[in-house]
Amino acid sequence: MTTSLRRTTALTLRRLGIAAVASLSLSAASALAAEPVTIGTGVDASFSPVFVALQNKLFEKEGLNVTTQNYPSGGEATDAVGAGQLNMTIVGSPAAINRGSRVDIRILAIVETHGKFVKLAARKGITDPSQIKKIGFAPAGDSEYAVRLAMKKFNIPNVELVRSAPPELPALLTRGDIDAFFIWEPWPSLAVKQGATILAVSEDVGHLGTIVLVTSADWLKGHKDAAEKVARALAQACDAIRANPEEAGKAAQMAGKIPVDQTVQFVKEVDCKVRSVTDKDVQDYEKIADFLQEQKITKTKTDLGKVVVKDFYKP
Repeated sequence: MTTSLRRTTALTLRRLGIAAVASLSLSAASALAAEPVTIGTGVDASFSPVFVALQNKLFEKEGLNVTTQNYPSGGEATDAVGAGQLNMTIVGSPAAINRGSRVDIRILAIVETHGKFVKLAARKGITDPSQIKKIGFAPAGDSEYAVRLAMKKFNIPNVELVRSAPPELPALLTRGDIDAFFIWEPWPSLAVKQGATILAVSEDVGHLGTIVLVTSADWLKGHKDAAEKVARALAQACDAIRANPEEAGKAAQMAGKIPVDQTVQFVKEVDCKVRSVTDKDVQDYEKIADFLQEQKITKTKTDLGKVVVKDFYKP
């Protein structure tokens, strides 16, 4: 190699090194500039928008550095939001309204609307709701609300109520410890694989449910812009889920270990579309708040005028 060629090679390598360092510096600066947000997630397909947004880097595009923490349910994640351990989560509206009676949280937007995602699954031999003697449910959320409505709808006021964590319900059903349970997917479908039958869905008993985006009032004060960006990223994730359920399912599986078939089924049963809370939604939430107080689940009725932030999400 000639002296001239050696000099040219060395100069090229130095330039490449400088460019690499500059590129890394810009990436590091970008990461540092991105606002950190911690979002609570769970184990069912209702959290697919969060995982799709993560996998498709939709939060990054909004200038956010989002991390997730997994919880057994959205209700428990909402408790963590109220305690300042999380910044945001998505959760069924009854669970959010329940927590809103005792912790200072805010419902910012509706992420999903559903009438078929929460289902009444019955064991072998039970072919009609009137035959149910024992029914399982997860307390203080969509599950319990649907059970109470079912008791009225099917005229089974003396049914024995069995509280349980969601993952335990299929096993209780298979053993015959309960005759039925009313809860969200994937637990009904798991029970069907073991011989159960679906007798009803939530809309059959008068409950059109919503999954809502929540945060704490304290965090929102200083991070309204970040909260709006989270809502926008989730809206884009919902668009992706509706456009291509299979690909969205793969993204949810990679980011959140949600099986692809659960996301595909989720699209069929849930309207994944971010929107602001409407007056009609608030009317429905008032009924839920009344129910929670009547059942002594909450000591006082939740002040929805304080908890619900209307017109927060603007596409």
